[in-house]
Amino acid sequence: MVDSELFDDALTDFDAAIQINPNYFEAYINRGSTNTVLGRYESAIADYDEAIRLKRDFVDVYLSRAGAKYRLGRKAEARKDLKTALKLARKANNTKLATTVEQALRDSASDEDL
Repeated sequence: MVDSELFDDALTDFDAAIQINPNYFEAYINRGSTNTVLGRYESAIADYDEAIRLKRDFVDVYLSRAGAKYRLGRKAEARKDLKTALKLARKANNTKLATTVEQALRDSASDEDL
């Protein structure tokens, strides 16, 4: 079980950080991750969208957004994010991450068949 009070406190801190610096990329990612833990997937996606707007080539944020979209049943959108993450991982020559993303794409494709 998640202690939502601690996470709500974290959200308050991330909100304050973003208020001070609206371009604080990491605050959006952290707030998105916190919202994901709390099951607030739409809010998480909005935070990940903003992080992507600020830094389009950060692979992990696409993976995080894919996870939130997947949990909402938006599987086609999640796969699109996974494909973007794969392109970015390959561009960065990060073969380990690319392999992980390829597996996630295979898993999501087989899940579509269910």
